[in-house]
Amino acid sequence: MDIKSVKKSVMLALLFIMVSTFSVASLAQSAAVDPAAVYMLQKMTAYMSGLEKFSLHTENTLEEVFDSGQRIDFDISANMVVKRPNCVTSAHMVPTSHFT
Repeated sequence: MDIKSVKKSVMLALLFIMVSTFSVASLAQSAAVDPAAVYMLQKMTAYMSGLEKFSLHTENTLEEVFDSGQRIDFDISANMVVKRPNCVTSAHMVPTSHFT
């Protein structure tokens, strides 16, 4: 996973938060979903949709294991700020590597 993949993951998560309100109703119709979980999701999406500005910070670790058994961990951080209606900024930290 590279920086572009992390950025894409963060953007997809952010997109999910912003547009998930339409899918909450369909979740409520499923018998396999806990109604308390649906209620909490509804509360969260209502809160998030009412915010004019919010930010998030992610910390991700990618583990690469080679056939030789050597493992390399890549630690990647990202910060995002959303200002509605049309501004998203992000900053990605340079990944660090740990060899084992």
